[in-house]
Amino acid sequence: MRPKNGIRYLVYAAMALSMCLSGCSSDSNGTSGGIALGGGGGTVAMNGVSMVVPAGAIDPDLNGSPTITTDQALPATPPAGATVASKTVTISGVTYNFYEPVQVTIPYDPTALGSDDVPAVFFYDEGSQTYSLVGVKNVDPVAKTIIFSTTHGGKYVAMGIRGLSAELGITGNVAKPTSTAKSAAASVAAADSNFVPNQDGFFHPNFGAYDAPGGSCLGMANFSVWYFNNAKAGNNNTGLYTMYKEGDQSSWQDDVTARELISRAFMASSQSWAKTWLQQDYKLDAQTTGYLMILGLRLSGPMTFLMADQWPAMKSGHAGVVYKYQAGKFYIYDDNFPGEATSIDWGVDQATGRYKFSNYTKNAAYNPQFTQFAFEAFATFAESSQYKQLFDGAQTGWAAGNSKFNTIAITSAADGSNAALNIAADGTVELTQEGPVTIKGTATGGIKTAKYIIYRLNGGQRNRVEITGNSFTLKLPTVTLGTNSLTMVASDDRFDEWHAYGGFKEVAIKIKGQLFFQNAGFETGDFSSWNSERHLWPDQSPESVIPSDKSAIVSAGMDPYATTINQVYVGHYAARVNNADNMYHISSVSQTATVPNASNPQVKFYWSAVLEDPNHPASEQPYVDVIVTDDTGATLYSKHFYSNDPTYPGWMSFQGGSWKAIPWQTITLGFTKADAGKRITVKVSAADCDQGGHGGYVYLDGDE
Repeated sequence: MRPKNGIRYLVYAAMALSMCLSGCSSDSNGTSGGIALGGGGGTVAMNGVSMVVPAGAIDPDLNGSPTITTDQALPATPPAGATVASKTVTISGVTYNFYEPVQVTIPYDPTALGSDDVPAVFFYDEGSQTYSLVGVKNVDPVAKTIIFSTTHGGKYVAMGIRGLSAELGITGNVAKPTSTAKSAAASVAAADSNFVPNQDGFFHPNFGAYDAPGGSCLGMANFSVWYFNNAKAGNNNTGLYTMYKEGDQSSWQDDVTARELISRAFMASSQSWAKTWLQQDYKLDAQTTGYLMILGLRLSGPMTFLMADQWPAMKSGHAGVVYKYQAGKFYIYDDNFPGEATSIDWGVDQATGRYKFSNYTKNAAYNPQFTQFAFEAFATFAESSQYKQLFDGAQTGWAAGNSKFNTIAITSAADGSNAALNIAADGTVELTQEGPVTIKGTATGGIKTAKYIIYRLNGGQRNRVEITGNSFTLKLPTVTLGTNSLTMVASDDRFDEWHAYGGFKEVAIKIKGQLFFQNAGFETGDFSSWNSERHLWPDQSPESVIPSDKSAIVSAGMDPYATTINQVYVGHYAARVNNADNMYHISSVSQTATVPNASNPQVKFYWSAVLEDPNHPASEQPYVDVIVTDDTGATLYSKHFYSNDPTYPGWMSFQGGSWKAIPWQTITLGFTKADAGKRITVKVSAADCDQGGHGGYVYLDGDE
């Protein structure tokens, strides 16, 4: 079974920081003296520009000598309102994508801008003939240099907006930590790209990033921006949100093409993205970050927005799309909440006198919450032609049996002792304990004969094996997580996994016992292993019903009141705790389980609340409680929300505002062998209002 999909973001700093989409990189790199750079990396310094190539950025089988040139001439007319602040920097001799980002330092001319203005760097894409923002990592106003990262060659230019600092009331933007910024940014002119989440974002939610290391959020963000900027107009102005819907038009679970598009985007860059985070090279403060985001919105449109709980030693991170700035707020497409408009404040901190980010409207959905913010861009990771390959492949269709595409099939799996492993009907490889796994399979068909399988386990290291006579063997040295994702691309080119007609396959590998709650996803079709009960509000006559006559097992389909909420997250069934009836009911389900003696035991549950909103006082409203505790009394997870509770900022409104809903949320808790024997209890409750006239309920689902 694939991992359930809920609030997804990265939680394992070393493994899970591999998000999504990569760039257009190089098979060769060298110094000005022509010394070849191979897998060990090195520095290229030419014409006042330096490029640091980290070890591992180049495939060990490749080497060469890239060059850097500068030119006063621009590749094309700059965007309206832009002031050019550097020569055109051209990086050439680059054929394949770097596996890890390279850092480029270029000089800029501050006299071209206002005294406190700062430039950003833009990549000129020859294919789309447009300038696109790239992610700026640092600006040195003393050396007059700007540092950015990229994974491909091409032409780069620093550009700014003259007078933007004055418009924002900023002095000493970078040079000194002082500011006379306005007390509010409400009067600053809006910067709106016209990107709309429920038109231009994915209908499919993010998946795989929270509980399966190596997620999809960056790929989704980057592809959404690329499509909006470069392909939407040529596709009859069709928004991405309405595309790639298959089967049930109200459900994303059967949208195979969208999932493969997202997964391919992730495969092309996961290692590159991990290294971008691990390089810890985002040095801009919140003031300069917001400044450059406004600059980017005005000159090239929406961009990727990065969020983390701490910097640089972060435990969780996420990527969305910044598409508008208005009245002191940046508006964000968060792919964990498809179709919703979210925002984050950007205003002056009275204690420091400098701009800061605060009050992200979805922060309550993330644990730990995000406190650090930065920006990236799709052009950092790839050229337009590479995103177009993904787009063309999705438009043609990746369905099995399409003769243009290679078909990857798994024929057998074995553990470290060569004992055969069971492969479930849904393709999940079932491992009895952590350890090595050998996967055998075939790659057949397609317009090009596949010669290599390029694969990653949990978004980690890029690996490849040769295909011999249509057959291949993958040896995974160790599998330790309860649920793992193995992604594979069949390719005729061992260095390239972008091309549209390569075969693709994603395989789940699950270790029995790591997910230790029984019937966690209610796939038995009943409440087996769960305690279900119902009673009344405390000030009414005592009543207890076991099991609750107001709770039920539900199958996939949209909620009758919150009509965009699916009753089941993934799988066939979920539990509905309580129901829409009124009359003082409080229902709950609970289960206690023992942490097994395993390396990475996990608790993985998902919940969504649907509550009537009578506008009673807070203590009398319908409510939901979701609590995870251990046998010491410690609370591991706790959420309590009454209907329209202002502490949850993402309420969805239905039935003319009389019903409110919280979309699917995720509980993911990890344990270690040191926790073996602990007793963990999950309890989920939902209540009617205490005046007897209004109902409420919560859905619960889980990984098994």
